[in-house]
Amino acid sequence: MVATANALHWFDAHRVAELFKDVFQLLRPGGVFLFVEPACTEKTFAAGFAEWKSRQQARYSRENWDRFWTRANEILGYDHTKFLGSRDSHLIGDGMPVSGWIQLLKNVGFESVDVLLRDTDEVLLASSKRAQTKKQNNRLDSDRPSHGRASHKQFRAN
Repeated sequence: MVATANALHWFDAHRVAELFKDVFQLLRPGGVFLFVEPACTEKTFAAGFAEWKSRQQARYSRENWDRFWTRANEILGYDHTKFLGSRDSHLIGDGMPVSGWIQLLKNVGFESVDVLLRDTDEVLLASSKRAQTKKQNNRLDSDRPSHGRASHKQFRAN
């Protein structure tokens, strides 16, 4: 399993696609990738979502957010924002809808993708790499070295 939280939106979509590809290649068959990131609503539903969001309790105040990061920087001993770069318009930020995150996952090979949680600001997605079939496992087993025992093919060749 690979998991990440609130890190990918600091990159542009091209870089996130590369990271998703790396994760996909690192996962074993049946492996799971979980992540939580900011997500905006689809344009079609924006008005209704904005109205619903306005009735939700605020998750945090700007003052608390600033206090949190000030304290984090004190603990780290440096200002982490200097390593993040600017918040240029090409970065994902909170501008990627859930369907965009899902499409990035599917583009690199994830087939099973599910929304585990959606709130006013973020989405928690789970995706998995297809597990190998019994036929694929048998083919891999036949290709493995015999660890000192002569295989049927080796025995006949001698």
